[in-house]
Amino acid sequence: MIVSHRHRFIFIRSPKTGSSSIQHALSQVAGPDAIVSQLDYPPRGYQPRNIAPWVTGHFRAVAFQQHFPEWLRDYYTCVFERNPWDKMVSAYWWVKKHRGAPSFKQWLMGADADDHRPHHNTGMYCDDDGRVLVNMIGRFEHLQDDYELICSQVKCKSSPLMRLKSNFRPSDSGHYSTYYDDEAEGFVGEQFKDVIDLCKYTFEKEGGP
Repeated sequence: MIVSHRHRFIFIRSPKTGSSSIQHALSQVAGPDAIVSQLDYPPRGYQPRNIAPWVTGHFRAVAFQQHFPEWLRDYYTCVFERNPWDKMVSAYWWVKKHRGAPSFKQWLMGADADDHRPHHNTGMYCDDDGRVLVNMIGRFEHLQDDYELICSQVKCKSSPLMRLKSNFRPSDSGHYSTYYDDEAEGFVGEQFKDVIDLCKYTFEKEGGP
């Protein structure tokens, strides 16, 4: 999470959307008085700063609405989203690397994944009634382009993004669609209906429709 007073923007870091890469890049231009939260696996030279007790890495938009409404009103607010079927495969590999996990489907539909699903839905950037509280929802699928749109909007310099934490998912792990049978596909479709409807995501087969 970043609050930049110099460029008057708030970046909300949504899990498994490339947001660590975005946060690292934006932290370099946010200014010395910016609030910049910690990263789990920061690259060399990353500088968290001005961290108050309330600061968390995944501070939600509704929390800004409740505690800092003037920032949410006056600053440009942005967040990133990702196709939920792909996002849950990414979450699975993160869990598998850190504490082990059974098969993807067992994990996805089991109790262990309950800790992850709520954080991957629209609650990061919508209120309880489903109203979007941010100015921009960028997409993981075109991360660099949407990051540059943010930089253009807030008038700060952009740079090529580092792909942080990408090593948690093996390069030969395959297209996300290969992890799903019909039941698992439908399960994610129901669990993430809000994201899917809002961002018009679809389940895409490897190689096309």
